[in-house]
Amino acid sequence: MPKKYDKDQDRIYENILEDDNGCWIWQLGFDNHGYGMSRVNGKQDKAHRIAYKVFVEDVPAGKSVLHMCDVRACVNPEHLYCGTHADNMRDAKERNRLGGSRKKLTAEQKMQLQELRGTASKKELAETFGVSQQTIQRYWENSDAK
Repeated sequence: MPKKYDKDQDRIYENILEDDNGCWIWQLGFDNHGYGMSRVNGKQDKAHRIAYKVFVEDVPAGKSVLHMCDVRACVNPEHLYCGTHADNMRDAKERNRLGGSRKKLTAEQKMQLQELRGTASKKELAETFGVSQQTIQRYWENSDAK
């Protein structure tokens, strides 16, 4: 008898692209904050929460699914863990991800980043430019859309 979530696992595998850092980048819908979104059993939820439920376990009451990789569109269960809202805020502060403190790329950095694309990982580029991996990912997504 097939496992309960085989169909859901297949759906996740079919809708991701793996990046150089092992992130499984969700390719379907997104919310306004860059989190992947999907529908399961007629109910809309964040894709990383769905992936956690499918590959790891149900999310305990009062817990959130957090990213170790800082990539909101990532659904790799190895990059996800359960924690409280306080854990998430503490992590965000430690990684300089709190609103208003996020650094942006300058026009010159964007040109350099375009030239360096494919030559280094997002992590290496983020460290080089002093921004988060999410900033690098967001720039690539926006430049690809043009």
